[in-house]
Amino acid sequence: MKAMAPFTLIIFWVIGLAMIFAMGKVGLNIGGGAAMDLPIKIEAYSIQHALDMSKTYMDTALQFSNYQACYDLMKKGGNSQLTNSNKISYNGIEYGIISDKQAFTDELKDQILGNINGYANLDYSFTEKYIVKVPSYKSLDMTTDGTASAATDGKMILEMDVEGATPGEGLEENYKGKIIVKKTASLGALLHLDCLAIYDRMKAKSDDLGSKIGELLKAGIDKMTAGITSSSCDNIAKDEEQIVSDGIKALESGDVLVDVVSINLNMDLITGVTKDENGNFLCRFEKADINLKSSAIAKVEMTNTENVPVDNGQEIAYEPIKSIFAVTAEY
Repeated sequence: MKAMAPFTLIIFWVIGLAMIFAMGKVGLNIGGGAAMDLPIKIEAYSIQHALDMSKTYMDTALQFSNYQACYDLMKKGGNSQLTNSNKISYNGIEYGIISDKQAFTDELKDQILGNINGYANLDYSFTEKYIVKVPSYKSLDMTTDGTASAATDGKMILEMDVEGATPGEGLEENYKGKIIVKKTASLGALLHLDCLAIYDRMKAKSDDLGSKIGELLKAGIDKMTAGITSSSCDNIAKDEEQIVSDGIKALESGDVLVDVVSINLNMDLITGVTKDENGNFLCRFEKADINLKSSAIAKVEMTNTENVPVDNGQEIAYEPIKSIFAVTAEY
């Protein structure tokens, strides 16, 4: 028995595979030119289905990558990493500050692309027999209508080893080979979750809360500057800070939770206060440090109503996207 040298059949998607379907077998030139027919039995439907399913798998991976990217970013105010420029630290806890929309969009694209390549690094297995290799993706673009597209220089590739024997008038020739089928790997889809819209809502709420907290600070300072009548001035500053704090807390509603992280009105009692006929003091205050502004920091948590599949760090679960961010105000 004479062994035939290994060979490789490269079957290009559509053209090459269609030819295999039509011919049913491939004529090869063996040895000294004698032609022999080698019947290569290809499960054509399964091969095509494996490649189609790998494309569907990656299209779905694009959606899941967007869910996870949005989930992770929103927990830090739209930031992937908290740095000195996009965070506030108070009592050892870090709070993310919302960045501008372009910076957020760039962060979102980078996170989606990284997640997509996490899926691409794993071979796609169809019935454990057909293994499709998926290329890495180089870039990701997003349009204003919520469509995302991932580009790659490579293709999805399915490789199968083929071996068998061909009978022929008392002779039997062994053959070995490899089938390689390729499919376009670029991705594009309308994203089911519009993370940019969630960012817009978060940014609008942050701006609104910042303005309202600023107004509460101003009202408290104006009141203390004008003077507060009381039987004692000892706890006035602390009481007024609590009043402002309660006003900030009252800004929460529905799916928006607001917690006061810190508040500092930066006011000191002016000496020489006078009593009225009832024995009450007129407690007047001024800036404790003219170089410092009165300030407040609030932690805000907004919950999106739609549940999406994400890795929450403990398990894969359906959870809503939560926007968690800090709002600061000064006066």
